Amino acid sequence: MVSVIHGSHNILEPMKRTELLRHVLADCYCRLQPSSIHGIGVYAIRVIPKGKNPFETLPTYGRRRGYVRITDEELDALPPGLSRLLKALFVPTDGKMHIPTAGTNIVYLAAYVNHSATPNLRTADGFNFRARRRIREGEELTADYRTYGAEGCLPAIDRPSLDAIATTLRGSGRV
Repeated sequence: MVSVIHGSHNILEPMKRTELLRHVLADCYCRLQPSSIHGIGVYAIRVIPKGKNPFETLPTYGRRRGYVRITDEELDALPPGLSRLLKALFVPTDGKMHIPTAGTNIVYLAAYVNHSATPNLRTADGFNFRARRRIREGEELTADYRTYGAEGCLPAIDRPSLDAIATTLRGSGRV
């Protein structure tokens, strides 16, 4: 059993550290970085299985905010992209690294998904996303803004060309 530090207080709560750590890291699939499509984009830091919602967030353990310690061995055993993300986001304190029990999806990453006419995510409402196919590590996550009424977010110059592409694809039966 280990203790979790809550907020700025040293309120300790016994639990199995490895179990908590597993839950905290279970749904970390993405990170923000500069995009060649537009500004900032969302990128996979490990493979996202087809059908997986990469933005699913876990409830805070015990409904209380806090931190859980992760060892160097545990960091090294993680998928490389996840390990790099944690090392970039969190600074060790007294030689020990702690990560939030709320996980790493604290920022609503889906707000940074860029548009593509050939997206790797699907959504009907712009809030709930699923992988259309297996997404490779390092790949930018994209959605078709037109599938949930966000075509107004597309630059005016892109709308006619995207509509022409969509019409062509519909005519070919590939949509």
